[in-house]
Amino acid sequence: MKTYRVKGDSPAVTYVQVSEEHEDEILLVVTKLNGEDERTHEDRISRELFQMCIETGYLVEDESLSADEPAFQKLSA
Repeated sequence: MKTYRVKGDSPAVTYVQVSEEHEDEILLVVTKLNGEDERTHEDRISRELFQMCIETGYLVEDESLSADEPAFQKLSA
């Protein structure tokens, strides 16, 4: 499952994980971390909008998160 970080969401950090891909839409798990506060929800967006977010740099693939890091484990729980 790829993880992306939303650009420019300081001081909070928002991560987006692709959980399902369909022909026209993508199901995302969105986790917003703001200090000790954590909020997670699911969202569906069109494939076209998702691609536009990547192309414009709004979503940046976060390769720094690996499966053994606490932040990734927190997102995957």
